[in-house]
Amino acid sequence: EGHKGHKGGGCVLFRRGGIKDRGDSNSSSGSFHIKHRSFLLLPTQFHASSAILRKEHMQTHDSNKFHGYAKADHLPFQNIQLDVKAEVTQAWHVPDARECLSATATAQFHPFDPDAFAASRFKRDNSATLLLLRCSILSSPLTFKADGETWGCFSWLDNIQTEEEDVDVDKRLATARYVVEDDEYEQRSKELKDVLSKLDGIVEIL
Repeated sequence: EGHKGHKGGGCVLFRRGGIKDRGDSNSSSGSFHIKHRSFLLLPTQFHASSAILRKEHMQTHDSNKFHGYAKADHLPFQNIQLDVKAEVTQAWHVPDARECLSATATAQFHPFDPDAFAASRFKRDNSATLLLLRCSILSSPLTFKADGETWGCFSWLDNIQTEEEDVDVDKRLATARYVVEDDEYEQRSKELKDVLSKLDGIVEIL
């Protein structure tokens, strides 16, 4: 549920909890919380469908590819390569994701058809967490071991092991470089915040 993270740009994510999310001290099981401020994005299309995209974005959607990698879902023993690092720069609680997505001014920040997206993702509860990410690209991907616990409807993967021997993960992460310049990112961030400030009920949480 994101947009423009590919190749290191800015990224806007609408998140709600997966059925396997355990929650935290302030949230129930199945609800989303920001567990990490910095993380690697997993190239997955779990539950994805071109049907939730606006027509002008459908031609760029490939159900078998994401960021150059083979579709990862339902292949629990295929190793995964990650090279997009994300940092959460701001976050908001959105009481009505459908309204937020439908606002004309927010269309530039996401590729979704608001009604199709909301009907698919928010059948019982329209609320969501909106994350603004700053993404960067590693000099070369990190390869991680995958197993049956790696896949499913949840938000975070912790303590998975690298497939490569003697790799210094911290050193590899330090090679990440922003593709979008600071000035451009700050401008886009300001535009998003200006849009959100005009919508009712949205609360900044980070």
